[in-house]
Amino acid sequence: MLFRNKKHYLERDKYTDQLSAKLSRAFELKNYASIRELSRAHSVTTLVSILEKLSNYELVNIIFLALDEDRLEDFFFSFSEANRLTILNNIRPALLSKLLSQLQPDKVAEILSIVDSNLSKKIIYLSSPQQRKELNLISSFSHSQVGSIMNTSILTIPESFKISDALSYIKKKRNKFDIGEELFVVNLKQEVVGSVNIQTLFFSTRSSLSVGEVAEKDYISISAREQIGEAIDLFQKFPFTSAAVLNEKNQILGVITSKDILPEIVDESMEDVYRFYGIVNLQHSYIKSTPWEVVRSRLFWLIVLLFATTLTTLIIDKFENLGVKWTSGLSSAILVPLIPLITDMCGNSGSQTATSIIQSFASNELTAKDLWPVAKKELKISVMVGGIVSVVNFVRLLVYFTIFPIETNKLKNQTTTQTTNLVQSTSFVPFSEQFRNLSLFFNASKNGDQYNPKVAGYVGAAISSLALFVVIILSKLMGVFIPFVAHKFFKDPASMTTPALTTILDAVGTLIFFSMGVGIIYLSLDALKIHGVSQ
Repeated sequence: MLFRNKKHYLERDKYTDQLSAKLSRAFELKNYASIRELSRAHSVTTLVSILEKLSNYELVNIIFLALDEDRLEDFFFSFSEANRLTILNNIRPALLSKLLSQLQPDKVAEILSIVDSNLSKKIIYLSSPQQRKELNLISSFSHSQVGSIMNTSILTIPESFKISDALSYIKKKRNKFDIGEELFVVNLKQEVVGSVNIQTLFFSTRSSLSVGEVAEKDYISISAREQIGEAIDLFQKFPFTSAAVLNEKNQILGVITSKDILPEIVDESMEDVYRFYGIVNLQHSYIKSTPWEVVRSRLFWLIVLLFATTLTTLIIDKFENLGVKWTSGLSSAILVPLIPLITDMCGNSGSQTATSIIQSFASNELTAKDLWPVAKKELKISVMVGGIVSVVNFVRLLVYFTIFPIETNKLKNQTTTQTTNLVQSTSFVPFSEQFRNLSLFFNASKNGDQYNPKVAGYVGAAISSLALFVVIILSKLMGVFIPFVAHKFFKDPASMTTPALTTILDAVGTLIFFSMGVGIIYLSLDALKIHGVSQ
């Protein structure tokens, strides 16, 4: 089956390449009849995939002219946003007018949202009077409100209509309105009183009944001023494909469908991703945004985090001075190379938990009351994850420091013949013997200190693994608490979670690592009564 699928895709690609060559050849020969024939014989998806590779916008114009009017919308919106923008800037006015005549006002509004002011004026000028009226209504709502994405070209059925009259009415108006499976039923005040499936009308055996009698009273509606996020929640909660959009008087203005909501779900998800990584959401798409707009969207949290690293720098500096005093600088030689291990694992483990919590908030799976059950669950998870990762890290570093010992010049103050010979004499000690001779690591003289580089690495492996276990537990718990706090005070946990996690965990993780590292090395030296360390 897999082989057949692969063969099918290869044959399809070969056929697409052949079609691309035919279209290009016909364009070169100005054989417009051939282009028209090829365009009408293939799907818009196939045509768009070819045209996006060719980047021949004059050929796009010709295909626009060749296609039937009912295929123009699908053809145009199958292109990527960047290519749609280029097409709009290159399309002939007559073809643009032809395209606009086939689009509902909400689709025209979608086009207006990606073009500049000059092209926007041109599109409005080429639109019909009815389109302009409906565009004015849609544009009266902000881009985050439901009214900005509603379809105003809808057909509603008066509740007083008999089923037979309603069917005649639908047939009469079918070319003027966007008619879906579900139609809303209204009273004389244009207030929604129910909904009716078009199949119910067509297959009803009692055509003398009024539409109001067969209409379903169970439907969903939303205010045009509501945020799009509320509409997304509405469609996630209830199994409906469309919702009535109402004004302040509860009169129907338009309709939004699950198809309209899908792009908004993607946009909202991307906004969450942007906020999660400390990026202020762009007003336009990435392609349409200027470099300075992109810079402004990213700069704020980078500057905040830059200043926040001052605390981490201070911690490292203070512990380095403490290490010089307590361990003759030995702690810096062992611990500093392992700092990225701790900070990276802190951030990654905390972000894993925070992402899960934020997603659960977004899907309404969690509320503020779930803090302690979630914290208990994540504590168990963090102990298991921390234990496994710490063991793996310990083994990894044992192997690493066996192959690549810490450089000897980092572990000594002054080289003496006695200590040099000592290190050389232990450099070929079997791996299992290294732990039996940990005292070699602390063999120092007051006039010159030198330590076994392999064993120094093993001690670093032990310290980093122990610290890793602690910081993973802490970071996962912080990954729980910060989203809950953000949800309570800011309502949107994605807006501050990652910057806050990065700032706090970098500093706290470094503090824990150096506290444990310097402390363990100092206590080991003191217990073995090693000279050469300033007390």
